[in-house]
Formats: sequence, structure tokens, C-alpha cells
Amino acid sequence: MTAKKYEFSPGEIRVKKGTRVQLKIRATDRAHGIKIRLYPDGAPESGDPGLRMAEAQDNFKLDHNQERVIEFVAERPGAYTFRCSVFCGFGHRGMSGKLIVK
Repeated sequence: MTAKKYEFSPGEIRVKKGTRVQLKIRATDRAHGIKIRLYPDGAPESGDPGLRMAEAQDNFKLDHNQERVIEFVAERPGAYTFRCSVFCGFGHRGMSGKLIVK
């Protein structure tokens, strides 16, 4: 997976429920970030999250041209939004994607 000004590629990732996921992501043009919502879109943020992260965080800095591996288990079906969390310019607010757990 890559992050570059205003987009993640791919912008949609599909995984099966119960899968242990390793997202390998590289920022190709400058530093970016990725913040992954731990609860499915529209679900209340209470109880156990739908994504169980290997690290106790949901926000990761992506240094320029360095690969970052983010590991988690997809425990609950739904759509999970991820967004850039490091300001990267005019289109920063639109830099997002979806993780779909089936």
C-alpha cells in the first residue's frame, strides 16, 4: 500500500473476518500518517473494537520512503475508515480510504 499527496492506494482494502492483517504501507512523496477507525462506521464506540491492533494505538506516522507495517486482527464485519493524520496540503481532508471486513 502507498500513501502520497491526497490518496492512499489502494483506497479500499477487503479482508475476511478473523484474518490477521499486515498492512505494509510506504509514503512515497513526503511524511504522511494513517489513523484507522477501530469501530465500524456508524457503530457506537463502546464494547470491544472491531479491529484488534497489535500495538496499543490507531494512529501511525509514515515517514517518507520508509515502509511501515501495521498489524491487526479484523474481528467484526463492517467498513472502517482510515485517514491521513499528518497535514499534507490543500487536499489533506479528503485523503482517506476504507477497510472492508466481510
